[in-house]
Amino acid sequence: MAGDRAHVEIGAAIGAGIAAATYRLPRLLVVTLVPLLLIAAIIGVPFGLGHFGEDPNLLVMAPLDIAILAAGVMWTAAYIRGCLEPGRWRPSFGFGRAELHLLGAVLLSAVVTVGFALALGLILVVSLLAAGGYVLVYAGSSPSDGAIFQPGSNSVLLAATGIALLVWLTLFLLVTARLSVVFVDVVARGRLALGEAWRLTSGEGWRLLAVTVIVGAIAAIVAAPAMVYLASVALELGAGRVMHVRGLPIQFAVRLKDLDASAWALVAGLLALVSYVSKGLTIGAYVRAYKSLR
Repeated sequence: MAGDRAHVEIGAAIGAGIAAATYRLPRLLVVTLVPLLLIAAIIGVPFGLGHFGEDPNLLVMAPLDIAILAAGVMWTAAYIRGCLEPGRWRPSFGFGRAELHLLGAVLLSAVVTVGFALALGLILVVSLLAAGGYVLVYAGSSPSDGAIFQPGSNSVLLAATGIALLVWLTLFLLVTARLSVVFVDVVARGRLALGEAWRLTSGEGWRLLAVTVIVGAIAAIVAAPAMVYLASVALELGAGRVMHVRGLPIQFAVRLKDLDASAWALVAGLLALVSYVSKGLTIGAYVRAYKSLR
């Protein structure tokens, strides 16, 4: 019966995320340790060998990015398995069918994000063109001659732009929230079944959105002190350039090798801790939501 349909329990999902990011974290660290060490090796070895200068070589960076993406997919799959199987302590490692399909889901999510970004760009371009037309026509017309746009029209344009942006943001968050369960479904089934996963979250968009916003806010609050410290390290290293590689300023990434061993360990440890806590909050919450819908 329709009335017996299961729903996402927001409180339970958030509680599961907090549990995965706190007292369950040691077990999840064991489960995901091998992919984590692989990521560290992929990033650390080229730096240690001095392959990166002030202007990183694309022939080096492209394969490195691909390797990090593959290892990151393995790490995410291992994390999801650890949350799906609460009693699991056995490390998860390998790139099998589930990881391959999870990679496909990640790429699909990226395509969806790009599509929404293009839609946002279109909204902004149309708004700017309309605003430019208003300025051009109104500046070239005196009030006595009668302007095509009256003085109050600009507020209408701003209101229309605001409504369009609000609709865009709402649709983007709802789609993202529903797609969040797809990653869990891929690992649970061992294959990408987008239609089934999408139907599974039918009518649950707003609940999943609430879970996403709350765990995202918690993750941001927890990560803030570490991010402030890392920013101070970047400033001390003279990282003032705007260009970025994987979210870090190029100069910061290049000059990490200038840190001594203890500072390197602290920076790497903070990055790993922030990643694990953030991952635990989100994946733990989404796994609990997925289980409640199954």
